[in-house]
Amino acid sequence: MTSMKHACFLRDPRTEVVVGEPRADLPIVPRLIAYLPQELNREFELPHKCGVYFTLCRERFFQAAMLD
Repeated sequence: MTSMKHACFLRDPRTEVVVGEPRADLPIVPRLIAYLPQELNREFELPHKCGVYFTLCRERFFQAAMLD
């Protein structure tokens, strides 16, 4: 997931924010919170899933992300 968000920023230098909305029950969600400097904006419910809404700013990503 880190590499996909990294690619979004590298693909177009005008990209300032990457948004994600994974299912809240995925085991990767706590790791995303730990490894990426993204903001957990809210949790939401749709008829087919309960999700979380993340935003990741370009500047914070390149300053603090663990890209190893």
